[in-house]
Amino acid sequence: MPEAPKRTPAERRSYTSRRAERTASTAHNTKMRWTITDARVALDLSLSVPEAAVQVGRTATAVENLRRKWRLGQLAAGLADQVPPPPRAPTRGEATK
Repeated sequence: MPEAPKRTPAERRSYTSRRAERTASTAHNTKMRWTITDARVALDLSLSVPEAAVQVGRTATAVENLRRKWRLGQLAAGLADQVPPPPRAPTRGEATK
């Protein structure tokens, strides 16, 4: 499969800015702890980051940060016990399905 073309720094900044504008207006849970229900929605990888952010009333950055902590195994213990484990990345030499 061919690789997608690399984006310039200006294109990435523009995308990030537009995404922030779309999600900031619906972010009503800022500075609040993640509920288990909201975390499950945010960690649903069938949703894009902006879609999940709008559904849970958070910014896209907040959803990205939660997903990063989840992948790295750094979620708070009370939350980590209530959400499914992150998908396992294939190791080198392992075939993908």
